[in-house]
Amino acid sequence: MKKEHENGQDERIRDEAKQVYERCAGALYAHLLYLMRSEATAQELLQETFIRFLLCRKRGKIIHYPYTYLHRVATRLAYKQMRHENVRRNREIDADDLEAPDDEWRTDTWSLIKKIWDRLKPKDKIVVKALVVDEMTPSEIVKHTGFTWGSVQRRVNKFKLLAQKLQIDRKNK
Repeated sequence: MKKEHENGQDERIRDEAKQVYERCAGALYAHLLYLMRSEATAQELLQETFIRFLLCRKRGKIIHYPYTYLHRVATRLAYKQMRHENVRRNREIDADDLEAPDDEWRTDTWSLIKKIWDRLKPKDKIVVKALVVDEMTPSEIVKHTGFTWGSVQRRVNKFKLLAQKLQIDRKNK
């Protein structure tokens, strides 16, 4: 008896998923294609989205707004995929492309950092500490913090400019 009930319920869930797929797949695919810019990746993510829908329904969760649920799942999967691809791209960067600052820059920057430490954002503090105190290269900071290469480079460049400004101010005094 229980087996028949489960089979009937599984069939109803598959029918529901099929109807939802027919209604929503086109719009979700277009959304994923817009985000990913790759037909193959968009198709994979669409398939994964509906697999998650089926698994969620099989666990007994009632989904009142299937398109909203599917859109949210698809978007999160796309962003996760983008982060994964970005990490993969970051690993391909040659260490010679990323300049480590020299000792004079570190000294000037450290005196600047002491003056403005309280005004720094938390991520700025992490990058600055790793760069100046731990003497890590930008590529090492990327590997250890999980920040993107661009994020680290922006922060490094910001502090290089501040250090240069500090040097100019000292010379003018």
